[in-house]
Amino acid sequence: MTCPAPGSGELVGRWESHNTSKGGIGHVIDLREDGSFVESMIILVNFRYEVHGDQLLVHDTSGAGAPGAPPVQFRVEDNTFIRSIPNEPEVRAERVDASDPNEPKIVGVWKYRHYTGAIAFERYTVGGDLSLRLPMTSSTGCYLPNIEKKEISLSPGKGREKTLRFVVGAAALRLESPGKPPTDYDRSPWGAWYDIDHIDFQPPTKNP
Repeated sequence: MTCPAPGSGELVGRWESHNTSKGGIGHVIDLREDGSFVESMIILVNFRYEVHGDQLLVHDTSGAGAPGAPPVQFRVEDNTFIRSIPNEPEVRAERVDASDPNEPKIVGVWKYRHYTGAIAFERYTVGGDLSLRLPMTSSTGCYLPNIEKKEISLSPGKGREKTLRFVVGAAALRLESPGKPPTDYDRSPWGAWYDIDHIDFQPPTKNP
């Protein structure tokens, strides 16, 4: 796909919806330097985590009052992150980024086949933050910003062009559509650290 040059890099970046549904469903859009965009409906959840020996403890930070998950036994073997719960299949994740020998082995970005059948991405930071991203859809198109008018035109194809008002800051973006509530986005501090271009879905295997 070839798109017109956007003429400005002000909106370039990965933008994640600030608010999500109760189940963590949100929206992410990449506005790219070549004038193309990719967007996805996505499960977007942030946690805190602790490591105690070979036990991983994850804390819900949504404020919804959900009970904490029980500790999970884990180990890291080279570029494979393995989690196990009694009477459940092991979850084996593959490292996406390069490891740092000066950091704990769990730190970094991992991907694995989620029980829903999609590919999940997780980022563990040195400071104890855990970000889960589970892209569910992917669509592409071209965008063209009008910086003077503070408008952006999105053209996903098939004559479905729409023009939105925008307000942008260093780390926040608001898109406004007539007659609808505005949508607020946060700029991803790590850029495009998970793949939304390719949706790899395999229906879960049903138990006999």
